[in-house]
This record gives sequence, C-alpha cells and structure tokens, in this order.
Amino acid sequence: MTPGFDYRTTIGVWGRGLFAFSPAWNLMNNIPLFYKLHIICGLAMFGFFPYTRLVHALYVPLHYIFRRFVVYRRYSRR
Repeated sequence: MTPGFDYRTTIGVWGRGLFAFSPAWNLMNNIPLFYKLHIICGLAMFGFFPYTRLVHALYVPLHYIFRRFVVYRRYSRR
C-alpha cells in the first residue's frame, strides 16, 4: 500500500506479540494511518463478536441440515 513501508518489521512483530500477551506498542508509532485503521477495525470486529449474533458461527448447527421444514400456516379470522 505505502511504498517503502515494511510491515514485517513493525506490524508483524507487534501482531506476534499480541498472541504472546506482550505487544511492543512502540512499534506502532510510525506506521501509516491506513494500517492503523485496518487494525482498529479488525480488533473491533473481534471485540464485538461475542455480543452479536455472529457468536452462532461458533456453534456448528448440524441439526439444521437434518431437520424437517417448518410450515407456517396463516389462520383466518372468522
């Protein structure tokens, strides 16, 4: 994206530090704004994931494959 910017020496090292629970925050000082926004949006998505219906993606709904169709009937008023 940005010519001359090597994400492997900054964002890559910072990202590996996240998984080790010791991120080097000083590596994120001089990265371009586009990369910062991309990381913020990605972390926000993971942060909001448990509070939305997306958490159902973790549940494997195998019973939906074999269930019968649901028939909705409309009752007329008399």
